[in-house]
Amino acid sequence: MLTAALAALGAALSVAAWHTSAGVTLTPTEGASVAIGAALTAVCLAMAGWGAGLRPLAAALLPLAVLQGFYWLPITGKLKTHVDHTSVFVLFAVAVAMAFTLRSRFQRPAVGLLGVLVVGSAVAQRPRLVRGAPDRPVHPPIVLLTLDTLRADHLAGFGGDVDTAHTPNLDAFFGTARVFRNAYAGIALTEPSHTTMLTGLGVEQHRVTVNGQRIPEELPWVPEELQQAGWRTRAAVSASVLDASLGLSRGFEDFDSTFDNRVVRAYSFLNWGGIRTHAGSSESRPGAETVALIPDFPAGSFTWLHLYDAHWPYAPSPEAGAAVGLTDVTPLPETGVGRQMNPSEAHWPEAQVSRGKLLYRASLQDLDALVGSVLARIPEDASVIITGDHGESLDEHDYVFSHGRLPFAPDVHTPLAVRAPGLSPEWVDTPVSLSAIAQTIRALAGLPGPGGGAPADQGLLGPLPGTPVLSVAYAEGFFGAQKPHPLGPIAGIAIRQQGRTAAWTRWTDPAGYDPVADPRDLAPGPIAAPEQSALEKAAASAGHENAPEPDLIPALQALGYMDAAEPPPAAGK
Repeated sequence: MLTAALAALGAALSVAAWHTSAGVTLTPTEGASVAIGAALTAVCLAMAGWGAGLRPLAAALLPLAVLQGFYWLPITGKLKTHVDHTSVFVLFAVAVAMAFTLRSRFQRPAVGLLGVLVVGSAVAQRPRLVRGAPDRPVHPPIVLLTLDTLRADHLAGFGGDVDTAHTPNLDAFFGTARVFRNAYAGIALTEPSHTTMLTGLGVEQHRVTVNGQRIPEELPWVPEELQQAGWRTRAAVSASVLDASLGLSRGFEDFDSTFDNRVVRAYSFLNWGGIRTHAGSSESRPGAETVALIPDFPAGSFTWLHLYDAHWPYAPSPEAGAAVGLTDVTPLPETGVGRQMNPSEAHWPEAQVSRGKLLYRASLQDLDALVGSVLARIPEDASVIITGDHGESLDEHDYVFSHGRLPFAPDVHTPLAVRAPGLSPEWVDTPVSLSAIAQTIRALAGLPGPGGGAPADQGLLGPLPGTPVLSVAYAEGFFGAQKPHPLGPIAGIAIRQQGRTAAWTRWTDPAGYDPVADPRDLAPGPIAAPEQSALEKAAASAGHENAPEPDLIPALQALGYMDAAEPPPAAGK
């Protein structure tokens, strides 16, 4: 009777674990493993209570059931759950010991306890995502669509001097929106840039300076504000640098950062014999999979979709490749020539650079098709914000197929557009920061500003203050030991105002640039003393050192955000 009661409790906990984890999607592999693990546990519990003849079989199966529980531990939505080898050994030893108790007078409570622990671990370890208020606001939906690694100058109308991509869907959207021709990321890295968008704070304020850094819970977070106001909040992202475990899921009822394609980066003990061949999340997933997770955009909902398809290694479809004159769309090699990680290092062959630029441009055409599929499903009365999180250096400033280490326009200049009911379409030249997105979402939702009260600041919907826009690149996320440099932990810094840019990096002297005549910041000119002073003050106030979570470093290396061993750059070069 006791065993049956405990088995029923375990089954109830399994059902609870499945239904209380709102918005967390199990991959097919994990779903199957949960079912197998639960079935094995139930069989062991049942056999232990059926009679002495089945107890040896139960004793043999029980350790397998416990090991199967390890499939439950890498909680969906996390990049990787770290369990060291000692913990694995201890758990296995405990499982064997518990199995032997099946032969003793303590078998019934022991089996019941083990069942509760195995199933309970699934409940305790799965993420607790808070549900929104039951009364949804009667309000048109708000959609934030972030397109990773999207350079503004590769789109028509943004004032570049390079060949633009074929992006008819984005072009059509821009024709119906308020478009900001001079929008700049505060930092050319995915997680820190999205932190800026969703907090309204510059990187020098929120201090999330590298990918893989956990976001402090005390920061203001617009999705949480929306959820507390009753909005349904959903998100689906396409890269592990926006993983739920980093804190980006705060305030979302539904947040999907899981991937069907898993990376073998687990524990040798569990990998042995094929017990576990998939662990942790993959580094990224195709945008089509992400888009499919959000089938509709109901009233009273805020939806954030992140698409990674323009990011390295640039893998366009054959059709998009043919449109730019490529007969071979094989991505550039990760090895051999290698992806250039630091400015002024080894150079790529000219033919490879030219081919890489075409691959990137073709990738934007595929990305545009995905954007079109999303826009076609969004209601006409919805408010839609489309932006990139940063750009990409394509051989500017001796920096090839990468981003994050320079504050120049190729890295930080990205498109930004807002379409909302009653907002007149126009192109705006005033420089703006991506930090304005947070207040724009608050204004669209009718939320109070960060300090409470009516939001006097309408973000991108109202008059623009025309304040200088700061972009910073940090050294600590990329380089090894640093030689002393006047910029301290800063790799580069730029200040942009209407018609003027001042920038300073570890590889270039302080200089002024004309963003109209020189949209890629390639022609340094003299810098005025006030500009030099402003750069120095900004670098001093923004200078602080952070580091990614240790468990995330392998994935950051796989994505190209960190080299396995990076030599320090030459000071002042």
